[in-house]
Amino acid sequence: MEIEEKPPFFYTYILQSETTSGLYIGYTSDVDKRLREHNESSGKYTSNKGPWKIIFHKMCENKSLAISLERQLKRWKSKKRILEWIERESKRE
Repeated sequence: MEIEEKPPFFYTYILQSETTSGLYIGYTSDVDKRLREHNESSGKYTSNKGPWKIIFHKMCENKSLAISLERQLKRWKSKKRILEWIERESKRE
């Protein structure tokens, strides 16, 4: 009996800075690991704005869908619009 390996899921995630309340949007296959990396100052944008907390993440079937959602959210540029979207999405789950 062969064990079929499932491809990894990808997530689009939104972080909020606990110091500036700014948002950061990204995608990853490991949300917890990525949060640790952001809080350990390994990103250009997030390095001096932490600590960060996850305020939303959404599982996507594949990497391209996660990237597509990330780009859509980043295009909005409005923190208010993104937070309203998070609220609507959270009610759907």
